[in-house]
Amino acid sequence: MMVKAFDMKLTGYISLKKVAVTFCVLSSPLPTEEQLKEYKDILMEKKLEQQGNDFFIGKNTFNKVPAWFDENEKSIDKPQTHPYPRIQNLKTILFDIMKDDDCLLNIGEFTNLLTFKVPGREIKVYADAIGKN
Repeated sequence: MMVKAFDMKLTGYISLKKVAVTFCVLSSPLPTEEQLKEYKDILMEKKLEQQGNDFFIGKNTFNKVPAWFDENEKSIDKPQTHPYPRIQNLKTILFDIMKDDDCLLNIGEFTNLLTFKVPGREIKVYADAIGKN
């Protein structure tokens, strides 16, 4: 089940980056086309560098961009505890998974990993991709 979600063309190749990104946002809903476009547009507005058709963003800027998963993935802290910056830490991990040798994130590569389309199967949250829900 999981292999089909990550290797839809049956190439025998699974992107470990896509697997890692999926596990980071496992309980989040997949972005709608509109949410993904809006997220990508904001990242593109804040891009740091362009190389050909590729656009790149730095870690500090990436961490500040609001994402559709922020509300779902935020930490719910008890009143007597120190707040845990879960969203910032999650975005840092996502950036570290995706960064290149110049410590920049390729916006197109990252946003392409955020979608799943498996024929005959509805994937609403990332956990559905691995057969968890």
